[in-house]
Amino acid sequence: MCISHCPVEAITIKETGGEEKHKLIKNWAEEYAKTNGFNVNPKDKVLSVVIEGLIAKQEKFGKRYCPCRIQRIQENICPCVYHKDEIKKDGECHCQLFVRQKKSKLKLIKNGRM
Repeated sequence: MCISHCPVEAITIKETGGEEKHKLIKNWAEEYAKTNGFNVNPKDKVLSVVIEGLIAKQEKFGKRYCPCRIQRIQENICPCVYHKDEIKKDGECHCQLFVRQKKSKLKLIKNGRM
């Protein structure tokens, strides 16, 4: 399920340094978000906390489980199976790693909406 769109799964997190771990996860999340039409959270502090949670779960359990979900099941490996519905409904996924893209004012003006 997750392996096909989560190349960072193959990374041995324990073999990289803290800053490098953070960078790897952040780069993966940004690419995944871009590919799927949403963004990573623009709030650096929130983004860092979520990434650190993902790193901790990967180091402890061997999988990148959502830091905000208790059960360690396949469905909760980031990106969890719920994230797209949560972004569509709430504007962000449960852990706030991924957020809905904002429409730019320029696009709204071009479409006659402003």
